[in-house]
Amino acid sequence: MGSIGLDLMKHAKEFGEPVRLPLTTQLFPYFFVAARNMSVRDMSAWLEKTKGVKLSGAAIAKGLQRPELHLRRIAEFIQFHVIYLSTVYGKSCEDILFGKEPSGTSTIVFMGADIDGNTDPDVIAAISTTINVWAPIPNEVKRLCLKYFDFLQDSTAEDDSKEGEELADLK
Repeated sequence: MGSIGLDLMKHAKEFGEPVRLPLTTQLFPYFFVAARNMSVRDMSAWLEKTKGVKLSGAAIAKGLQRPELHLRRIAEFIQFHVIYLSTVYGKSCEDILFGKEPSGTSTIVFMGADIDGNTDPDVIAAISTTINVWAPIPNEVKRLCLKYFDFLQDSTAEDDSKEGEELADLK
């Protein structure tokens, strides 16, 4: 089995580009925030005019009607990288996603500074992906992603059961 897995990984690297999120999912956090001030038609026109990205207003509207899909995709995409970095750096996943270093710098940016001194390509790839995908997302959208992270579900379930026990003790 080990040789099959190694062959698969070698073959996957020949594909070149890593797996990416669909465009509507990549842009969803920004559509979500921009929708307060712009119509989907205006967003579409702006994307084409300023960025050369052709995405119809209907596609943007459809994306905005399915926020759970995009939030889940974002969480699932970034989750593996965050768990890996948690193991490498000995920090909790929550700290990597939302933490601040004592200097006030975000944990992700702090790790990004480590890229230059790091020679492990897997660590570099995980940091780069986390910085490029997660860091620019508006905080309000990051908070909406929380319920889709598997590593947070365990602590949420524990908190819920503790809360239930505390309520039972009050009776």
